[in-house]
Amino acid sequence: RVPQGGGAINAEFAVSQDFMDMLLMPLRRRVAQAQLDVIKLKVSQSVLDLVADVKKAYYELQSAQESSNTQSTILKASEYALDLAERQYKAGNINSVELGQHKAFFEESKIQFMKSELDIRIAEESLSRFLGLKGKASKNWGIKSKLDDLPNLDPPVEDLELVALERRFDYQVVVKQIEVLKEKI
Repeated sequence: RVPQGGGAINAEFAVSQDFMDMLLMPLRRRVAQAQLDVIKLKVSQSVLDLVADVKKAYYELQSAQESSNTQSTILKASEYALDLAERQYKAGNINSVELGQHKAFFEESKIQFMKSELDIRIAEESLSRFLGLKGKASKNWGIKSKLDDLPNLDPPVEDLELVALERRFDYQVVVKQIEVLKEKI
């Protein structure tokens, strides 16, 4: 109805509006709860993504350190080989071409070692960035120098796909969003 008298309250409309609000309140509550669950799952997925990025950066740093250790060993071996080759050259046992090959291998070993040291610095910076460390704090930490051994046993494969889907937050987000849409309809 249209209120008469210009400004009077339509009591019939106000009562029916309050009644509709009361009827829809449980539905709104379920929709709000489902939306909250979606947000919780998205936040959880973001946290897991960050953890995965930190683990990746950690393992990249460990790998870079092991690679540098290997390059250091190669550099020392090539240095000893060059020293031996120089002595053999002076004794007349090898020619200048063979000596040049040893020098080239030594120089290449130095370049590879310096590259591996640079890879360590890059990996350290990446991990520091993920951990939120800056300045001196980013230099006052260390990690295990050796990669962990692989596990002896593989995980059981029965229902592996089902378990993976149940634990994936992005999959759960989609399921919850579908529930929210169903509730709204």
